[in-house]
Formats: sequence, structure tokens, C-alpha cells
Amino acid sequence: MEEENNNNNEKIENTNNEATNTNPVNNNGNNKEPISEEDNKKANRLCLISLLLQYVPFLLMLSLGIHSVFYSTFIKVSLLASFILMIVVRVKYPKNTFGLVLMILYIINTILIITTIILVVMACYQAISCLSGIDFITPITDCIKALKAIR
Repeated sequence: MEEENNNNNEKIENTNNEATNTNPVNNNGNNKEPISEEDNKKANRLCLISLLLQYVPFLLMLSLGIHSVFYSTFIKVSLLASFILMIVVRVKYPKNTFGLVLMILYIINTILIITTIILVVMACYQAISCLSGIDFITPITDCIKALKAIR
């Protein structure tokens, strides 16, 4: 009986030691080990690809003046791929600084785009409501009648 208690106590101590030794997270939730140089290079490479996918197709469209359905679809797919790559980097390499900066940049970019869309919709609504009291048809028909009278 005493041997069983000693064995159980040793197993519990071994389990506790293993749990404390193999647990890479401290009380603050931060990893104890920094990211390795090789992983940092991989993460930076993925971040650079994501950054290029985010902005280069749009800049090419503006500079070359390409406005086709295929190219606009390509831009949408590249934007989606850039977001997916950024998420992969944040999940796989959470300590990478470039990935964190890229995530913040994408969030700010998305907020600015949504804000711009809301402001444009508000401006259009304001313009339409200002013009609702103006009669556009009567001056046009008066001009047409005057032109017919001249002939």
C-alpha cells in the first residue's frame, strides 16, 4: 500500500514537472522563446508577398489605365489572398513584428475604405435631397418649344 502511494506521488510530481517544463507560455500569456531567425525570414517573406498582393495590382490598374472585368476580378482575388496570407502569418508566427504591423495596416485601410463609402453615400443623399425641389423638365421643354418657334 505504501509503495502504491509513493508511486502515485512520484507520478504526480513527474506530471507537474513535465507540465511546467514543457509549457512555453508564462503567466502573462507571452511566449518565453523569441521567434527563430529562420521562422522570422519565412514570416517576413509571406508578409512581403501579402503586401505586394494588396497594393501592386491596384497601382498597376491606376498607372496603366486597365479597366477590364478580368483585371477587376484579379484585384479582388489578390486582395483576398493578401488577407489570407496575413492571417496565416499571424497564426503561424504570432511573434513576428512585420505581421503585426501588416495586420494593423490592413485594419486601418479597411476602416478608411468603409468610412469613405459611408461619406460618399451621405454626400449623394444630400445632393439628391437638395435637388428634389428643382423642376428639371420644365426648362427643357421650354427650350424645345422656343427652338421649334424659331424654325
